[in-house]
Amino acid sequence: MNENDSRDLLLVQAYEEIANPAWGAEDRRWASDATARKLGSEADDDAYLVVRARLAAERLRERDPTARGLDRVSRWPLGAGWLIVGIGLLAGFAGDATGADRFINLLAPPLLGLIAWNLLAYAGLAISRLRGAGPTPRSPLARLWMRLLTGRLRRADTALPATASRFATAWTQATMPLTTARLARVLHLAAAALALGAIIGLYLRGLVFEYRAGWASTFLEPDQVGSLLALVFGPASLLTGIELPDPARLAAMRIPPGPGERAAQWIHLQAATLALVVVLPRLALALLAARRTRRLAESIALPLRDPYFAALLRARGGAAGAIQVIPYATELGQGARDLLASLLAGIFGASVVVRIAPSVPFGDEAEPAIGGACPPADWFMVLFRLAATPEREVQLRFVERIRDRLPPGAPLAVLIDDASFRARFADPARLAQRVDAWRRILEEAEAGPLVFLSLTPDAYDESLAALAEGIETAGERNAA
Repeated sequence: MNENDSRDLLLVQAYEEIANPAWGAEDRRWASDATARKLGSEADDDAYLVVRARLAAERLRERDPTARGLDRVSRWPLGAGWLIVGIGLLAGFAGDATGADRFINLLAPPLLGLIAWNLLAYAGLAISRLRGAGPTPRSPLARLWMRLLTGRLRRADTALPATASRFATAWTQATMPLTTARLARVLHLAAAALALGAIIGLYLRGLVFEYRAGWASTFLEPDQVGSLLALVFGPASLLTGIELPDPARLAAMRIPPGPGERAAQWIHLQAATLALVVVLPRLALALLAARRTRRLAESIALPLRDPYFAALLRARGGAAGAIQVIPYATELGQGARDLLASLLAGIFGASVVVRIAPSVPFGDEAEPAIGGACPPADWFMVLFRLAATPEREVQLRFVERIRDRLPPGAPLAVLIDDASFRARFADPARLAQRVDAWRRILEEAEAGPLVFLSLTPDAYDESLAALAEGIETAGERNAA
């Protein structure tokens, strides 16, 4: 999946998984119908998902400022990368690479630190490759970049924080290898620019100032200094044809007593060494990172087997999304069943199929309740009565059994109907006390959203709002 298609898929998923006023059931149906008309019935599933996401994302960007902000911020800032490279070039040029007082100490050239830093970087890259390290960014800079990107996405002109948070997490996780490759490309280019700036600075200063080169040491003698210089500047000497000094010449360059010698040849050797050790290897690594970036931008891995995408494909084949409701110790009359189905359709769309299983009798909480014959569903929901006294050994155990039996990734919600309790007790304090008791028990299961509603017609709007908030909370939890 390429980068643009992946962005559209995850953006539309964030809007469709969390109820919000910017994208409703009619919009979802329009996107599916428009895609079917455009592709026909012969297109494969991936093509269907991609085209549907393109159409939906285009409408979302036209309509909703949050969608436009998320789309804008999620794109790689090309200007920022080149700005970092430019800063590296200027920093290399501004730094005085020749040393203090226009004197180059051959045993401690200022550029030696730059060379050593790059050699350590190459060693780190080699060790990571030998260990088979994956694409996950491990450096503090990479982790900081991902945190900054996630924060920008969540603040991107949004009036829909849950939707923005959902997209931010999904996008940064999906593009983590791509972002890492892009950062690597920028950092390699910046390191090469830093060394190139230092080389330019060497020659420009050498044009207008006279620099001297020499050495001083308490412990080393000329022959030992010659061995060290051969180690540092030997490859550059072979490349440029500049001979390194023999012990007699090195003895004359010792300061004191001598004044050293003109540093022109040593500037050439330093520039050639920087080119060999820093500029050329970094450009080669930047080229490899650029190739990897292009490959990753065309092959982003998305979890297309998630329940969300599976529901879209089932709906394409004529099967609507499904919700499985499992009541426990509560028999629902036809009116309550119709009301519950209407509430769920108001959240998930009119085409959703609501299946309400027979009530599990009290005392059968250890029974599986979901057998192998149970058809798949996009959501599973357990339904309790608030009037029942909550117990860890009963309701909590039942929810845990259901949760453990669900397919991997299947979302679970717990619904608690307070209609019968409200009919018996009008005291708000008593209602709040019972609600708190249920929360303390069932939140231990960490199963999903806990929604309190009333399956009575006069509480329809209130129940719909509570259900929408619960599903939105589930989306926020998934995004976190």
